[in-house]
Amino acid sequence: MKFSEFLDVRDGTHDSPKRVNIGKKLITTKNLEDNRIDFTNAKNISLNDFKRINERSKVDQFDILLSMIGTVGNVYQERSAFPDYAIKNLALLKFHGDELLSNWMNYYLQSKKGQSKIHQRLSGSTQQYISLTDLRNIEIMLPNRDQMELCIKPLRYLDDLISRNVNLS
Repeated sequence: MKFSEFLDVRDGTHDSPKRVNIGKKLITTKNLEDNRIDFTNAKNISLNDFKRINERSKVDQFDILLSMIGTVGNVYQERSAFPDYAIKNLALLKFHGDELLSNWMNYYLQSKKGQSKIHQRLSGSTQQYISLTDLRNIEIMLPNRDQMELCIKPLRYLDDLISRNVNLS
């Protein structure tokens, strides 16, 4: 089944909004690392630019961000109910609140098999990238919801333990 048959695949802005001293964060490939966002070096943009960008590519809870230019294949799953940033040059996989499917895809995209599917479709010689069309056309065997639940339950449990331990230190 192609991604486009069960996912809404979009991307963030390609514009370069002007940096401001105080504003909303703009997240790019360089801010995405190891299933987390590093906000420390994220550019601040105006509220107007933030609203304009989010009209077409607002990140919601359980959506997944995927780096698609330069360092391709970094994955981040948004767990917050109210994310407060905009995105640029990142793929946005919209799950429309489907936590189970989002969790399964998050682990799949981070897996060796998922990363291989992404890297098989890379283009560009100087700077590698994967196009939205290529992302939408990635084909996978999507398990039924019971199988998804069985697969992700122990992984989610371990991730929650790790998260709690990291937050304690």
